[in-house]
Formats: sequence, C-alpha cells, structure tokens
Amino acid sequence: MENVFEISHNAAMKEVLRTAEKVASSTLSVLIVGENGTGKEWLARAIHHLSHHSQDPFYAIDCAALPPEELERELFGYELLTREGVTIQRGAFEEAGEGTLLLKDIGSMSTSVQMKMLRALEYGVIHRIGNDQTIQVHARVIATLGQHADPLLNNGTMQKDMFYRISPILITMPPLRERREDIPLLIEKFLLEMQNHNREVILGLTPEALHLCLEYNWPGNIRHLKNAVEYAVVMCSNQWIKPEDLPNYLQANHAGKGAALR
Repeated sequence: MENVFEISHNAAMKEVLRTAEKVASSTLSVLIVGENGTGKEWLARAIHHLSHHSQDPFYAIDCAALPPEELERELFGYELLTREGVTIQRGAFEEAGEGTLLLKDIGSMSTSVQMKMLRALEYGVIHRIGNDQTIQVHARVIATLGQHADPLLNNGTMQKDMFYRISPILITMPPLRERREDIPLLIEKFLLEMQNHNREVILGLTPEALHLCLEYNWPGNIRHLKNAVEYAVVMCSNQWIKPEDLPNYLQANHAGKGAALR
C-alpha cells in the first residue's frame, strides 16, 4: 500500500492520516465517522496495514445489510446439535484472530447485539450462540458511522456505554467538497489505476474539464468522483478528457451556475 501521506494536500485530511498512523500500532478501538464515499473503509484498511498485525486477517461486516439475528451469528458464531454431532461455525471475532474486525455502519446495530458487543470490547470474550462456553478473542475493532453519533445517542439507537467503548479514538473524514485541492491528485490516482485496462493512456483532463470537477460538490464524495473519471475514460476519444466526456450532471451543474450569474 502506498504511503498514506501521498494522497492529500488538505490540512484536515493530513491530520486524519497522521492520527491513523499514530493509532495503528495500538490495540485501541477506532470509530471513523464520515459521509458515504469519503473513504472510511479505506482508512480502516490503512490502519490495519500499518499495524503490527498486518499479516493477520482483515474481516469486514456491513451491519446495515444483516437482520439482528444474522448479524449476531456472523459476529459471534454458533453451535448446532444435530444427529451427526455438533456443528460449529466460528464468527467474525474468531475468524479475525489478532487482526482487524471492521464493523460498517454500526449505528444500525440492534440494542441486544450492542450489549453483546460491549462485553466483547470490555472483556475480550464472547459466547457462540447455542453454547455458554467463554471464548477469548483478540481482534482489534474498527467501526464506522455515516453520521455523527449525537442523534443516535439522543434517540437511544446507540447505547452510550457502547459508544464510549467503541470510540476511544474518533476520526472524522472530511467530505470531498471541503478538500477540493485533492481533486486533481485523486483524478491522477484513478487514471493511473485504470491505465492498464485501456488501449490508450489518458494523460489527464483539459483545464476546462478539470474546472467542472473542481466546482462540483460531489455528494457521493471520493466514490462519486471515481465513477465520473471511469465514465470519462470510456467516453474519451483521445488522450485528454474534455468537458463533453464527463457525465452530464457535471456539465448541467456548470450551466446552471452560469445561468444564475446572468
């Protein structure tokens, strides 16, 4: 993985990266907060890569994608007694070993699962469903939230004990609209990544095309920008991406601003 300090010129993002590098060698839990597409999972993987357990598994679970019962089974595992004997399925805490367990969108986790999570975080022990035997676990937990925790705490969606235990390190990812100076750098990175998949090398964007990208607000953040670059590469007929190669919403956004100024 590239040096994480090579992907930003923005002061707030550089502070995020410095924090990530400092905490990587610890075993503290980390909560990463940010809008969709800001790179929360990327940062979690960077922390894992920089840790002393980078050779151990990185195990990610999307909490919002699973109903409570299934999420509980995924996290803690289960045991079933059958005619043939006992069927044992290890959960993510065990599968991650001494590596990293990433819990995406932890705000969607049910109260009952949060209580079991709290015990795992506080004491480093779990119980598989269907068995009362205590199992010691050692995975480092990183969690993500798509919004600040205050509303979730105020309405009781997130338990306060759980929040305080999961967030000794709290990192907030800035949205792309607040780090526009990184847009050219990110575009260059995406073009290099896509270079091997195209017949011709795309050298970059014309000044006019880059201007359209710089003035757009990117509600989907970095993921949104990458999708736009991928589209432009497909539509581009030479080595330079022009405004007409970009998605229509970028051109419409520019036209709309122009009309508002007239």
